[in-house]
This record gives sequence, C-alpha cells and structure tokens, in this order.
Amino acid sequence: MYSDSSDDESEQDPRDFICKLWRFFDSVEGFYTGSLDLTGRHHPRFESVIKRWNAFLPDFKYKRLDTNGDVAKWEAFKKKWNIPNAADFDLLVKLVLTLVQELIKHLKRLRSRNYILDMVFSVATIEQARLLSSTCKMLRISEGHLYSSRNLTLEFPYELGTENNDLFISAVETSKENLLKKVDFLLSRSDILDHVNHFYLRDEATPELKDREIDHMLNDGFHKPIWNAFTQVIYRCQNLTQLRLIHIEVPADMLRAVVLLPQLVQLAFTSCVIPEQSLHSIHTGIIAASSSVLNLDLIAEEQMESNIWDFIACCSNLRTLSIRRLRDIVDTPSIAVVQHSKVFCTLQKLVVGPSVNDMDAILLARWIVLNSLQSPLQLTHLKISTMLWLDDAFLFPLINALQSAPLQVLVLDGIKEGSFELFDRIAESCSQLLRLTTMRRENSSQRRCKLATWPHASWEYAPHFAAFQRLEHFSWNFRVGAVFDSTPAAMRYFEEGPIRDYYLDAHYIAYPFAACCPTLKSFAIDSEAYFYDNFCNIHRRRMGLFVLKRRNMLREVNQMFRIANFTGPMSFKKGIEDGY
Repeated sequence: MYSDSSDDESEQDPRDFICKLWRFFDSVEGFYTGSLDLTGRHHPRFESVIKRWNAFLPDFKYKRLDTNGDVAKWEAFKKKWNIPNAADFDLLVKLVLTLVQELIKHLKRLRSRNYILDMVFSVATIEQARLLSSTCKMLRISEGHLYSSRNLTLEFPYELGTENNDLFISAVETSKENLLKKVDFLLSRSDILDHVNHFYLRDEATPELKDREIDHMLNDGFHKPIWNAFTQVIYRCQNLTQLRLIHIEVPADMLRAVVLLPQLVQLAFTSCVIPEQSLHSIHTGIIAASSSVLNLDLIAEEQMESNIWDFIACCSNLRTLSIRRLRDIVDTPSIAVVQHSKVFCTLQKLVVGPSVNDMDAILLARWIVLNSLQSPLQLTHLKISTMLWLDDAFLFPLINALQSAPLQVLVLDGIKEGSFELFDRIAESCSQLLRLTTMRRENSSQRRCKLATWPHASWEYAPHFAAFQRLEHFSWNFRVGAVFDSTPAAMRYFEEGPIRDYYLDAHYIAYPFAACCPTLKSFAIDSEAYFYDNFCNIHRRRMGLFVLKRRNMLREVNQMFRIANFTGPMSFKKGIEDGY
C-alpha cells in the first residue's frame, strides 16, 4: 500500500513501516490540498499515490465490516495491501475516516471564491499582494493582509556594548531617527492606519538595562519624542483591536490614547512602567478606564519600580486577565489598586503565576471579598501557579472568598501540603466546580510540574470527593509506585487472545474516586512527562456501576498535529480552544 517493494517486514524496524503508512496518507492529503513541497509534488509520484489510493478506498469500504473482528480476513487484507503488523485495524479506520473527512472539508472550502483569494494573499509577499491588488477592484481585499498588523521598534545595538560611549550613542541616535521617520510615514498615510488591527510598540532595551547602563549616557529627554510619536500613532489607529506595549514607559497622554480606542479588545503590557501621575489620573477619574478592553495580559520580566498590577486600573470591563511574573519577582497588588479597582465584578478568567507568594494569595482573597460586596462575582476559571511552595493555610482565605463565585475550573499549581482539609474547603466553597487540578511541590527545589509524593495514600483522598456536586474531571501529580511495572492483572490479557500493547494499571487508582464522586467522568495523573499515559475516562452504567477506559492522549495529540499541518496554525489553535 505504502511501498511497491516486497521486503520481508521481519527484517526491518516496525516503526519504519508505521512511518511509511503515515507518509502514504499524508501524501494523499498533500496532493489534494497542495501542502507538499516541490520535492514531493511531481506528476509521476502523484499518479503512483493516487492509483493506489483509488484502488484501496473501495476495497476498504466494502470489506470493512467483514474484516473487523475476523482475524483471518484481517491478515489477508494486511497481506494484500502490505500493511505493517504494528498497525491495528482501529488505527487504519481512524486514518482513513480522518483523511476522507478533511478532504471533504477542503473541497467545500474551494467552492468559495473569497476563500481561495484569501488563501492566495495570505502566502503572498507585500510586493506580490500589491501587484495583484492593482489588477482589479475585486482583488483589493489584499489591503486587509497588507496593513492589518504593524510593528514599531526602537532597536538597541546590543552588538556594540556600552564600553564605547561615542559609538554606542551614535547608533542609538540613528535608531531613534529611523523610528521617527517610520512614524512620520505612517501618520501621513491614513489609508494604512485605518486598516491596522494589531499594533506592537517596542523598545528593545529593558527598563532595568536603561537604569543601569543607558540612561546616564543619554540626555534626559531622549525617550520623550519617541513616547509622543507612539501616542500620536495610537490616536490615529481607531480600528485597533489588539495592542501590545513592550518595555515602554506609559505617560498620561499615551494612557489616555489607549483607553479611548473604541474597538480595542486585547491589551498587553510587557515590562512596562506606569508613572505615579498616570496612575493618579486613573484613580481620580481624570482619565476614564477603558470599557472596550476585555482581555488584559501583563508580563513582568524583571523587578521594576512600577507595580505590574497597577495596569488593571486602566480597564473597567475585563473578562480575561493573565498576570505572569517571570523569575522570583516580589510584586504584590498595591492597596490603592485593591481599593479602587472592581475587576472581579466583571472578570471571568484569571491566571496568576508563576511566582505567586503568600501575600499575593491573601491580597487576592481580600480583593475578591471587597468586590463581592459591590456586585455578584462572575469568575468561572482560576489558575494559581507558583514555582515556590504555597502553604494550604494561605490558600484557605482565597478558597473561602470564592463561595459566591460560579467557579467551574480551578487549577492550584504549587501547593506545599496537600491536606484533606484543602479538598474539603474546595468542595464546600466551589459547589459549581467542574474541573479541578492540584499540583504539589515535593520540596522547595522543585520548580516544575513533576510527579510528587503526597502525604496520604491515594484512596484516603477519595472520600473527601463525595462532597463535590458537579465535578467531572480531576487531575493531580500523585506519584504511583512502579508506574511502569506491569502487575499480575496483565496475565489475563495473554489468556484472552490477542496481545495488547498496554498492561499498566496505574490509572486504576481512579476507582475509589469514581465510586465516591458520582459525577466524575475523567481522571488523570498529570505532569510534564506522564499525562498522556495516565488518563482514563469513567463510563457510568445502570445501578451505579461504572467502568474505566484508558484514553490514548498521545495518539489524539498526534492527530491534532496532523490536522494542524493541514488546516494551518489558526485552525489548530481554535481546535484546542474548542476542546478537540
């Protein structure tokens, strides 16, 4: 099927045959979708591959039911089409059905004229797109690809270093002049700015580097023309939906321009500094907070004078908030932000990490309680991640503060103790919880998500899950002894007939959890290395009975990557968000 050769399979690596089988289906898909490179897209190969595919598909279609379950017919079918022994019937069915479905979807897309034009312009260079768009009015759709995203960067001459002051200052001044020329060009082209949806404004030099090595060599007003230029560009881009500022000091005028954007939905600050004057203008109402921004992403790469939490005051209608503090940065929410911001009255999803400390947990709990007194909480997703230990005692106030929130997903990554009381409090406070993930740090040196030894046996935790009313999925990083050692339970598989490729029963620890929590549908031992091998679904039956079915997550992830190569990265991202 996949090769015209008739070599003895026993003399070759079975993994090589599996790769050839996948390559055959990928080749068929590539010819139909045009995703093959020039080395594989030639006519003789196309005739060879399509000839085998056209002969295989009818035979597979008419003999599928007869072959399934019949070992003799399956062996004859494998011999006829030279299918490797390492491939079972279920794998072949899944490959064929997936390929046929994707080909049908692609053919339906090709019926759309705009889809074809959009696909052509998405791979064209700027010069090619301009040339095509000048041929007729219909092809002016390229303007969306030409001008949708813009980037303004103040380049920093890292290669020169700061030892030679004169040469370094000259290079920085040249970079500044080039940037201001780009800004002047954009300001003179309103036709371009009207089509810009995504804008990235960046200073390559970090705030720490400026304070330590750069600012003393430059005059005091060096950055002021740059910040003014960025402010003018933001004012003119009234159709912006996404804006990211990187290593920028945000003066009051620039902040006012940002919050006045009527269509801005996603806003991101990476190691930016907000002066006290700008923050005071927000708190006193001189600058009104943005009501259009729904998603806010805050990143702190290093310790700064400004507090990264202060940027929350810029938005009054947030739905998603992500705060990532890299390294061990001590940066807790300020009292002014906690008192003035009502972010939890509208916030639905919150991610904080990976350097959450005890004070963060306490202030977050106080913040949530204050906002709950003003308006009902909307929080449905919460992830707390820390590379440090986080005592259960500091998590209890935060969990208690979530009693009035309709929380559905909770991730606690970095807990220190993992006591019974922790799960009791979660079940009591989060009655609507659907998914729970708990990751314990085994010691203070463990910074990553690895398997850890919990203080109690796994079955001793199961009775505490009886209090959950709607919990459907639970995962944790519980270390099971001898995870990769087979037990005598595997012997019955040898007696039943065909040899199975899986004998591990570590996922059997899900039995007491499934018995104590009647709503549980899936269970996983989660870590960086073992998640794919220890995931099982819980199938409920009548009279309270249930069965566990191991789920091959690794095969499903590989399938997602195959579809990603077919449909492109945007469809792959959407597939993950939709829970593919």
